[in-house]
Amino acid sequence: MSLEWRKQLSVGNDAIDADHKHLLEIINQIRHCLKVNDRSKLMPSIESLYTFLIVHFSREEKIAQAVRHERVSQLGESHAELLIKLNQLKQESSVEWADSQAEQLNKFMTDMLKHIVKEDLLMNAALRKYSPSFVPN
Repeated sequence: MSLEWRKQLSVGNDAIDADHKHLLEIINQIRHCLKVNDRSKLMPSIESLYTFLIVHFSREEKIAQAVRHERVSQLGESHAELLIKLNQLKQESSVEWADSQAEQLNKFMTDMLKHIVKEDLLMNAALRKYSPSFVPN
């Protein structure tokens, strides 16, 4: 079953919401690769997720700081932890593949979704004071 974007996931900022929609697409792609055991597409998808998260987290932190989100430092710490976990999974997966790595990858993707729900949505109050199209210079 694919993950679908829902309005309840909106943080109230078009750029962040678009990023989150794209993240769901990448996660769905990875889940599909795991389901059909397609390692040839899995590794590029994991790399794509890692590369995109670097861009997304930077954009999200910049916006959070510009709107004076009170938890911007915690957000940055959470992002750093997620990138470290994914980088570790990426390195382990490039050497050898085991069922335990699929479980760890699924757990990581669940953690990403929890991050959106439990941390990113907290920005909503600060973002409501700005246009949904707000992007700092």
